[in-house]
Amino acid sequence: MNKWTANGEIFRKARQVGRPVPVHKVTTTWTRDDRHDVATDSVLGGLHVFRNYGLIQGHWSPDGGASLPTFFMGAVIRAFPASTSAGSTTVS
Repeated sequence: MNKWTANGEIFRKARQVGRPVPVHKVTTTWTRDDRHDVATDSVLGGLHVFRNYGLIQGHWSPDGGASLPTFFMGAVIRAFPASTSAGSTTVS
């Protein structure tokens, strides 16, 4: 996540899964601390998505489909756009 936030890859990935970040929030000029904060918030949000959608609602199974790391990272990517609204990540 830190690498993806540094090079802008996370914005492309979020757009690919139907969760685009508003254009005015797209940046590769975040500070190291901002990237860390957004990555952490995204992983925590992804954990919530994975727990509720993947486990409780039963959309992930070890018996088939995406592997655990793939499904979890998909959840993290889906949680990313909300993370850009929460902190000090606005573009100056």
